[in-house]
Amino acid sequence: MPFRLRLTLALLSAAVFPLAGFGVVLLTRFSGGGEDPTLTGALVFAIAAAAILGVLLALILAADLTSPLRAIAAAVATLRGIGDTDFDRSGTVLAGMPPVSAGQLAAGLLCTHIDEHLGSIKATVGA
Repeated sequence: MPFRLRLTLALLSAAVFPLAGFGVVLLTRFSGGGEDPTLTGALVFAIAAAAILGVLLALILAADLTSPLRAIAAAVATLRGIGDTDFDRSGTVLAGMPPVSAGQLAAGLLCTHIDEHLGSIKATVGA
């Protein structure tokens, strides 16, 4: 299942499940016919609180799931901003080691680092 679909399902479930739970409570409470079918102030407050908590949970979940993707997008934007001549420039990064060009650093360090993050994300979401 694609990551975007999993994210959408997670957000929908975070917002819908609390409301569905209170819907079930309402149906079971008032379907008997013996009780007064009007909603009390406390029950209306509880339903509103569940809706607010569901939305907040969805926002927190979305921020948590998409923050690695935003970090990757920022790294890609940085790489796109570097010109071809800048990629060819080289310098000493570690004393005693041969000079390394910016292109080698980008390919070796950043891409490897991003691949590690993507592997972690895929392992987390089960892709």
